[in-house]
Amino acid sequence: MEYHWYNFVGNLGVAITIGAYFLLQIEKLRSDSFWYSVLNLFGAIFITTSLSFDFNLSALIVEVCWIIISIIGIIKYRNRQKFKRLNVTQATSDIT
Repeated sequence: MEYHWYNFVGNLGVAITIGAYFLLQIEKLRSDSFWYSVLNLFGAIFITTSLSFDFNLSALIVEVCWIIISIIGIIKYRNRQKFKRLNVTQATSDIT
């Protein structure tokens, strides 16, 4: 088996995904954090990139779902941050 650049990218994606899960388990990342979702998103994108050269339908389905779920996590995080800013602004205006 030859080792191509896309194999490296796929392996990097696996390392990122496993690393994110490890950080979650040792409580260095929270499951609702921005970085947990971003790491999972990039891991899945890198794995999907390698699958475009060495196709496996089952793995592609998993990675596409992983990408969608990660994007949902990022959107939820951003919405929580926006809500927090609105509450702080509203609380500040209520005081004055």
